[in-house]
Amino acid sequence: MLQISPKIRAQFDTMLIEKNIPKSAHTDYRKWLRYYLDFCHKYHFDNSKKESLPHFIKKIRDKRQTTGQQKQAQQSILIYYNITEPTKATEKISSDKKDKLPFSQHDSLKIKNADWTSVYEKLNSEIKIRYYSSRTLRSYTGWARQLQGFTKSKDPQLLSSTDVKDFLIYLAIKRKVRSIFNMEIKGYFFWTV
Repeated sequence: MLQISPKIRAQFDTMLIEKNIPKSAHTDYRKWLRYYLDFCHKYHFDNSKKESLPHFIKKIRDKRQTTGQQKQAQQSILIYYNITEPTKATEKISSDKKDKLPFSQHDSLKIKNADWTSVYEKLNSEIKIRYYSSRTLRSYTGWARQLQGFTKSKDPQLLSSTDVKDFLIYLAIKRKVRSIFNMEIKGYFFWTV
């Protein structure tokens, strides 16, 4: 079985403490991470890609692990993703930071008509990882399409919190979206933008 590197192990243990995981469960969380790394190695999945997680959960479900164990395993791997994601790649670059990008990156980011395929792929992946319903996926995809239209397909890396706030204000005031839907939208943007 693959072992966790000392650097990842130290960061993982720190995250367990930060996430208030009971100390008595730390061994189990590390065990799930080792199983996940071993699974990805054995079945040729990229252990840094969230698309691998549903396959891992299915495998442990097939091995008759309880729902509680499956949830614990999922939480363990989500913590692992938090420490392995490149910090700059996961941050959204606001438009005021665009001028500070290297020339090649500056050129490739579009203020209008950018490709949003990666946004929808990430959304689909996140919905699957969280075992949300297909109805939730349709709803969130609809809100994402509306945001894309509202921002005139501005490159997702250029979106700022101001863009999202302006969109929510537009929905509330101009479109008169009811508060329950507004809360759903805020939930969507909480973990995607």
